[in-house]
Formats: sequence, structure tokens, C-alpha cells
Amino acid sequence: MRRLSRVIHDAIRSLQSKPGHALGVSLLMALGIGISTAAFSVVNGFLWPHVPFPRPDRVVVPVSLRVTDPETRVNVSYADYCDWRAMTDVFEAVAVHGTGDTDLTGAGEPESIQVSRVTVDYFATIGLAPALGRTFRPPDGVPGAPQVVVLSHALWQRRFGGARDVVGRTVHLSGVPSASRPPPCTAPG
Repeated sequence: MRRLSRVIHDAIRSLQSKPGHALGVSLLMALGIGISTAAFSVVNGFLWPHVPFPRPDRVVVPVSLRVTDPETRVNVSYADYCDWRAMTDVFEAVAVHGTGDTDLTGAGEPESIQVSRVTVDYFATIGLAPALGRTFRPPDGVPGAPQVVVLSHALWQRRFGGARDVVGRTVHLSGVPSASRPPPCTAPG
């Protein structure tokens, strides 16, 4: 502690003995910080993708680690999701999504697209609402309920020309009307 006090004291004396030098260094540092901040703002605003939902500071994305290889992260299992949803009081809400590829048919030429399979509470959890139509409701998660699909804006524009009457149309994913859904959670045993 005494040594730090001595270093600070010597620095102050040096600055007092050469005030012009101290002012020049301070201005140069301020200029450098300003340029760095401006550059970061440009890069952050235009080059890096933004999180596509409101309040990203409130979102946690858990992963599972393999016991045999802790460096390898794997998606959380659906069973873990069901357990967390039933037993946790840590999170306001819990939702799961998984991605994959499928074939879109029934509206023009078949096309391979990337899909996300999500739980019915996904959109409510992340706070997103569709531009048109609706997202999932709890009855959509019941086995035997009619299948529901939420189209991305890009797919809606490209495949359906942004048509507003797309709501209610049937689309086929891998030959099946609409999307498949995960099974409902059962009480932990």
C-alpha cells in the first residue's frame, strides 16, 4: 500500500511540473477514446446482428454438457425443458426451440427450408408478436390439435409475396400439413 501511495504521489508531482505535457496527453487520450467509441457504434449498429427480441438482457440460453466431454455443448433435451418448467421458480418463463431442415410443399415448387420447432410458449416468453396472424396458444400444444405454423418474414415475402391472405392457408412441411409439435410435458415422476 505504501508503494502504491508513493507511485501516485510521484505521478502527481510529474504532472504538476509539466502541465502542458499533462494536458496534451489528456487530450490525446480523450480523442482516442472518442474515436474508439464512434468506431464501435458504427460496427455495432451495422455489422453485428442484433438480438431479434426485446429485453435480451433477460434471456438465458442454457446448454447441456456431456459428462465424457465437458467442452462439448449439446442442446437441452425436451425432458429437461419439461422438468425446468415444472420445478423451477428461477425463471419467469421457459421455452425451447430446435432447428432443422425440412421441405416446404403445397405452394409452388418444393423448397428445402430451415425450420425451428418451438414450444407453444416460445413467442410469449421472448416477447415477440407476429406482424400478421397469431403465434401459438396453449391448446395448440395438445395432441390431436390442428397444426399451426408461424412463417418468418423473409419466407413470407419470398415464397408468398407478402400476401396478407396467407393466414389460414395450408402449407406442407415434409409432406405433412403444417408443422409437427413436441409432446406435452407430463408431471415429473
